[in-house]
Amino acid sequence: MSRGVITLTTDWNGNFNFMGVVKGYWLDNSISVPIVEITHQIPVFNVNYACYVVMSVYRSFPTDSVHVIGVNNFWRSDFKSKILLARYAGHWFIGYENESFFNIFENDQEELFLWELPYRDTVFPEFELMIKPAVELFSGKSVDAIGNAISNAVIFKSRPTFVDDIMTASILFIDVYGNVVTNCTRDQFYEFVQNRPFEIMILRPKNKITKISEGYNQEIGTLFAVFNSLGYLELGIVNYRLDLSVGVRPDSKIKITRL
Repeated sequence: MSRGVITLTTDWNGNFNFMGVVKGYWLDNSISVPIVEITHQIPVFNVNYACYVVMSVYRSFPTDSVHVIGVNNFWRSDFKSKILLARYAGHWFIGYENESFFNIFENDQEELFLWELPYRDTVFPEFELMIKPAVELFSGKSVDAIGNAISNAVIFKSRPTFVDDIMTASILFIDVYGNVVTNCTRDQFYEFVQNRPFEIMILRPKNKITKISEGYNQEIGTLFAVFNSLGYLELGIVNYRLDLSVGVRPDSKIKITRL
């Protein structure tokens, strides 16, 4: 492995000592592989945001890059400390096992290989259990010596739910403009509506959208729906923040009704 880099996406925010430890380790061990900080500004424990960011950018990096996603939802009572290494589309990914992690691998036709990395209790799991194995990959260590291969893995992804003529989508991401990205893809949307009229309701009946737009250039204050560059349904208000104006939160649901 020579062309790739190691990327970091975390919710460390203002904890500068974390990245200081990582950079010190790089210098002390004369590690030559570049390390790229995609962002440390992920809201705390928001794995949906972190994995959506990585899904948005990883193809811009050289093949054989290792993308470390150092965010987990520790607040969940059913949390299990399982860290996965994945090989997909010519890239490596290291992150906690959850449906957001699996959402990164959007094309079900593309081969996905998984390994479980060793886990132990540590106060700095992103460094000890994720970044160090990433460095080992670049050092030439066999992937099967780094983790245990998983066969017949159960892949669980965030998908819209369907009941009769209503599809319910979840929120993947809220961007800096307050626009909301849902987990509904272009293909899922059009397969569901089947050329019939539709309504996209955002929390309350008065917040309805009845068409898909091609872009954002519309009258100020207009509610809009577009499919973004990744093919996901994105909702917003021109020149306003949808999240603040309407009250959309990361755990809100969006209802799409075919008429």
